[in-house]
Amino acid sequence: MKISIVVGVRPHLVKLSALWPVLSAAHDVQIVHTGQHFDHSLNGAFLQEFDLPAPHRQLSTGSGTHAQQVGTAMVQIESALAELRPELAVVIGDTNSSIAAALAAAKSGIPVAHVEAGMRSFDKALPEEINRLAIDAISTLHLCSTTRTRDQLVSEGHRDSVEFVGDLLLDVCLRQQPAALAALARFNSAIPGLAESALVTFHRGATLKDPRLLTEVVEGLLGLDRPLVCVLHPAARRALEDGGLLDRLGHRTVAMLDPLGHTELLALLSGVDRVYTDSSGVQREALFVGTPCFVLRDSTEFRETVELGSGRLVGTDRRRIAASGGDVLSMPSREEVRDYFGGGGAAERIVKAIGALSR
Repeated sequence: MKISIVVGVRPHLVKLSALWPVLSAAHDVQIVHTGQHFDHSLNGAFLQEFDLPAPHRQLSTGSGTHAQQVGTAMVQIESALAELRPELAVVIGDTNSSIAAALAAAKSGIPVAHVEAGMRSFDKALPEEINRLAIDAISTLHLCSTTRTRDQLVSEGHRDSVEFVGDLLLDVCLRQQPAALAALARFNSAIPGLAESALVTFHRGATLKDPRLLTEVVEGLLGLDRPLVCVLHPAARRALEDGGLLDRLGHRTVAMLDPLGHTELLALLSGVDRVYTDSSGVQREALFVGTPCFVLRDSTEFRETVELGSGRLVGTDRRRIAASGGDVLSMPSREEVRDYFGGGGAAERIVKAIGALSR
């Protein structure tokens, strides 16, 4: 089968690294990159780290409002799909690239397979929630990371198109574990007090674009009374600088790092006492490596963080964040977590589910 996988942000590339070798061995697969978050120093490093080929079509949708991003991406993706003529389009997650690809494919008469289908925060104020609902509404095949997300889709009427396949991110974490342990040894030597520190990473536009919320988050983190290790996306660093908060955050920070490779990030996650993040991917990775996670949001589509007891929603209120500094969470066993998310082998199950479409 001829398949186009549409990606646009770095987390897509992480998950693609697990899927690409298996899927491309069974089918004729092309990668289309929308350019939603294209930066050679970031995306290029990810392609190299995971031995992924350069995209077969590199688009340039760029930034802008949500409508501008989706509209521009749809036009360019439609053109790319017309040239590539795939029999199936695969989209991952809930980004503007994902919804643009799903819409462009569906309107071109191309079936859509959605990886990470069925995730719900039940908060329609979040743009990603609208994307998730719309992608699932038009997808032909729903590939679910957990039985909970599968059951959610069944409750929405998608009974005949859902498959529980497990989580590609777990596949990646299991594969990268030996390299992450080696990287952790280097971090332990370079960062004093790492085991007592809190890892901090946030990037959501709702926080970065609101000076009041950003101040609340920073003041809450400073109230944790423990050293901080901050990994800052360029947008987060700019927002902190513009708000006069970067130096203030630095007073409690033992290491302020630029974006890391995925293996290095896993290493840090494995070595710290806890993590504060607004990223769904980091929430999952924290769960997979057994590190308590405090979510800088009031809702999450990755509800397993809370349901399995491995995390807590602390929002963007300084008092809630600071008060969580001494909280001790009862973490589930790694065996329980791995079973819950398919135990590895998600890529193989995805290929099997896609293969069934062509029969």
